[in-house]
Amino acid sequence: MLLNLPAELVQLVLKHCCTSAYLQAALSCRALYIIASSSRDVILHHMKTNPGPGFRSQSDPKSHDDVERLTTRELFLLLRRGASEHLLYGESDFDCIIYTFDGKVIDISASSMCNKKDGKAIALVFKGDDRIYHCLAGVDGTINIENTQTCSLPVLIPFLNAERVSIIKSTYATDHKHLLGVLVKAEEKGPETEADGLESAPSFFSQELQRERERTQKAYFQLFLEATPRQPIGPGECRTTICEIQADDGFKVNALAAMHHQEFAISWEQTNGNDHNVDIYKACWDAREHYHWPVTQGTSFTSYKSTRFVDEQGLWVAARDPNKIELSHHQEVSTLGAVADLRFNDSRQLLYTHRGSAMFGYYHNLGYQSTTASSFVPTSAHRNYANVRIGESLELSFAVEIPFFATHDTRTLQGTPVCHWRYLSYGISADRVEGFTMACLFISHTAANALRCTHQTNLERGRRLSRWLPVARLCDYPDSSVSTIGCRFAISPNGKRIAVMQWDTLYVWPLNPKEVISFDRSNYYPQSWISGERMDDNDMIELRPVIIRMGAVCFKLMFTENDDIIVGLTDRGLMTWDLRPQARRRRSTVNMDLEHISVLEHEPFVPKEYPEDGSREVAETSVEDAGGDSAGESADDSYEESAVDSAEDSAEDSSD
Repeated sequence: MLLNLPAELVQLVLKHCCTSAYLQAALSCRALYIIASSSRDVILHHMKTNPGPGFRSQSDPKSHDDVERLTTRELFLLLRRGASEHLLYGESDFDCIIYTFDGKVIDISASSMCNKKDGKAIALVFKGDDRIYHCLAGVDGTINIENTQTCSLPVLIPFLNAERVSIIKSTYATDHKHLLGVLVKAEEKGPETEADGLESAPSFFSQELQRERERTQKAYFQLFLEATPRQPIGPGECRTTICEIQADDGFKVNALAAMHHQEFAISWEQTNGNDHNVDIYKACWDAREHYHWPVTQGTSFTSYKSTRFVDEQGLWVAARDPNKIELSHHQEVSTLGAVADLRFNDSRQLLYTHRGSAMFGYYHNLGYQSTTASSFVPTSAHRNYANVRIGESLELSFAVEIPFFATHDTRTLQGTPVCHWRYLSYGISADRVEGFTMACLFISHTAANALRCTHQTNLERGRRLSRWLPVARLCDYPDSSVSTIGCRFAISPNGKRIAVMQWDTLYVWPLNPKEVISFDRSNYYPQSWISGERMDDNDMIELRPVIIRMGAVCFKLMFTENDDIIVGLTDRGLMTWDLRPQARRRRSTVNMDLEHISVLEHEPFVPKEYPEDGSREVAETSVEDAGGDSAGESADDSYEESAVDSAEDSAEDSSD
């Protein structure tokens, strides 16, 4: 239809349409491409109405010189480059690959993703399979299964009274690059199989066998496996760590998090009841002799002591008596139900996410006390929120995530060198505004004496900052209340993309973090991208998403080391989306062969002789005593040793 119009009218239509439609029309046929790429006035119009260096300042002589210096073709290529950076081509141009696995169904709850900057990996678990498949996500989005290893360790089988184990949960350790924590238990047998075994045995033996089966059904084993072993085992080194955990009757595992093989946390929930709790486990001694387990090369057997941090009554904190803990003043936590997700932060905090929440709502500061039985205590408990005033009459409470981007510069103030830090984070409002959930980008800043500053970025410690200023709004943010699985988000390695999934829809917001964090000194975003609402006397940048219909229900997602490659765990398999400009709307399915994957073999174990009357003892779990009704809390963690007093997290106590 456009080709039937004169070239002048076609240029007028292309000038007044959105940039996405303009570029799609230009790439649809050769005739439109020639018209679109040869009209200098149309190209400059779209450059001025979109983010970029822009040539927007008409009165700026330098801007005029840049326009005159570049040819029309160079301007068009510059516009296309900016369009790809801000995903202005539209969702239909993106490539998608679905990875299937010989008809096996992924166990979403037991599988996990490693979203660290220095390594992107996926631990895949399939239903009915006792093996972990270690997958690497390449920069270009290619998924490769590096190896697999069974969790039915030969040393475990005699103590589980089962031939195989079931994998319940897995998680990557936060403080170890290649360590994977796996929670397993004995594979449950059908009632017919159990009845056949009991009928063929004498009555007294049947009773003992039944009691042993009931005990092993409640016993969990925490395995720490080296996911990607690079070196052979040296003398005294361990590749696998094992410990036994006794669960309360009728409880299931909701979440698992680990710092390293000596410290991990589990969220428990009663299957038919309202009881729930979060326990932190810390290694205390070698349990090989205690359990009378055989010696296995490369395997360590460890006993753990636990401390209860959360239960149905609320959050627990250390009391004045170092041997006791007592309830914090956060009474509202008792109404939120069981903790659905756990995460360690900066080795000194444990973050809690409840059902229906897209972000952690509460957290504990962790401390060590040699005088206590476990030496691992919750020093203080806090709610994750920042109060933000909108306009003159509305104030909202936002949950703020760990910062994902930071800048650092050194200045001289009154003859003293001072380092200035700025942090960029992402937050979601706890309250609904006109029926919608509001999501914003926030900045916070702090200063430190340059002589005491480490000059190294630590984004995790940015959580301790208390004052956050909203600078950008994520428009069209999905409503998490309409989905039973809530919203999950991921941020690209360089902070240029924010992805949020809701059921079968993926939202991706492009941004330039360097320009957003310095919004007060930049004209990178044009006036048409600035909202009319004023928040804390600052206009907000309006970021609009690209919306992708995935065609599958997505449960977990992450970016690879490329800002334009997204990996998602879905009900149809492992799915990757390529947002790069060279994508060509390709849709493909790749089946991964699981039969010829290299297997990590466990070292053979050597039985060790023990007295015949020796019996295996069960290590008791130590739970801290509950104290009084409430406890005063103090934020004992400073932002950083080099930070000035103004950078301390005063909100953790004064505003809680």
